[in-house]
Amino acid sequence: MKPVVTQVKSTKVLDTGRAIIHIDAILQYQFLPMKQSSMKEIKRELREKLAVPLWPTAGQALDLRRGTTYRAAAEGSIPTLSVGRLKRVSTSWLRQKLGLDEPGTPR
Repeated sequence: MKPVVTQVKSTKVLDTGRAIIHIDAILQYQFLPMKQSSMKEIKRELREKLAVPLWPTAGQALDLRRGTTYRAAAEGSIPTLSVGRLKRVSTSWLRQKLGLDEPGTPR
């Protein structure tokens, strides 16, 4: 199915009835937001694992959006480990970046 915008642009005469049907169909589709990991869950993963997924775990821990997270990893700002096509982040690096490895900080 073509996006509504291209359908409207590609027709010389706008069929408003058809456009309204498409827009109505789009509005009825509910987009569910991705589950946000709580900092408590992220800290638990950092204690239990040697490496965590680049997205969503590392990105959300660093308070970054998905695209920004992958861009930072591509630029080398976030060091990643490649496991096949998956990108992982070392938990020791992430704990250090978040200030969780400082002496006297409860884990």
